[in-house]
Parts: sequence; C-alpha cells; structure tokens
Amino acid sequence: MTNELFISGESYGGIYVPYLSWQIYQHNEVISQPNITGTVYNLKGFIVGNGATDWDFDVSPSFPSIVYNFNLIPKKMYDEWVSLKCIVYFNDFKPRGGTNVTRCSEIWD
Repeated sequence: MTNELFISGESYGGIYVPYLSWQIYQHNEVISQPNITGTVYNLKGFIVGNGATDWDFDVSPSFPSIVYNFNLIPKKMYDEWVSLKCIVYFNDFKPRGGTNVTRCSEIWD
C-alpha cells in the first residue's frame, strides 16, 4: 500500500468518480476486518472538474441558455423556447416536454 490513489474525472465523471471512490472505500472497510484478506487500496482522494451530477438539473435545462448566450441561436428562438417551457433532454434519453411538444420539437430540430 505504498502508492497513493487519487481518482479524477470531468463532466460525466461527476456521476461515476464519487461512486467509484465510495466503492473503493467500502472495499477497504471490508478488507480491514479480521480474517478477511485482499488488497487494500491507498485511496487518498478524488476530484471532479466541471462535473455533471444529474442530467435533469446540470445539462438539459441549461443547454438552451448556453447556446443562446454564445450567440448560436437567435433571441426570438430562445424566447419562444422559454415561453413554451420546452424540455429536450441530452441525446433524447427522456421524452420531450413543454406546453406544446410539437412546436418545441420543431424549434429544436
């Protein structure tokens, strides 16, 4: 147990890096019990840069304002998107939403 272990990631690493670190910690707790053998990992810490922790809050809702603020879509399009309460999830992993899903899809596509 001489090498220190640091786990790092960015973006989607905000999902898996904390879980992986927790699993290693739990593993070390089990291994430290009497009469149990195995490798103990010298986990010293973890770090996540610009991490996504929940697609519903971190990515999907912020995407339209980001593309608008980077001048990638016109204000008229963004205003209509907001007024219709449109929702499009990253890679369409959930159904689209809003007060007029058909129009939201037309705007998005």
